[in-house]
Parts: sequence; C-alpha cells; structure tokens
Amino acid sequence: MIEDAQLARFQAVLLDLLDSELSPREIRERLLEHEAVAPYRDYVRGFEPRCLEIGSRLVKQWGVRRSEM
Repeated sequence: MIEDAQLARFQAVLLDLLDSELSPREIRERLLEHEAVAPYRDYVRGFEPRCLEIGSRLVKQWGVRRSEM
C-alpha cells in the first residue's frame, strides 16, 4: 500500500503542475524539486518538454477534479 500512496502523491503533483500556467521546462523543474517525486526522479528526468506541453493541454481541456463532478 505504501507504493500506491507514493504513486498517488506523485500523480497529484504532476496533475497540479500540468494544470498550472508554467512552461513545460518549469513543470519539469518543479517536479524534480518536489519531495513526492523522489521515488520517480529518474523517470521524470526523461520527460520531454513537448510531452509535458501536450499533457498540460489535455489536463486543461479534459481534466476534472472529483470535487467538480
């Protein structure tokens, strides 16, 4: 269950940053700095700016928080 909680924290941080007005490079930098990302830093280091840009667009267009449902 610890791994599930770690993954959930990482995903929450990722979605929050993708929903922000930060540039893809800033998103990646903030991810790498965040403590919740520590177990996934090697993975995040491989994120391409273009992928973060597309992810950000998708989250802004289609993302819905449970509280908004």
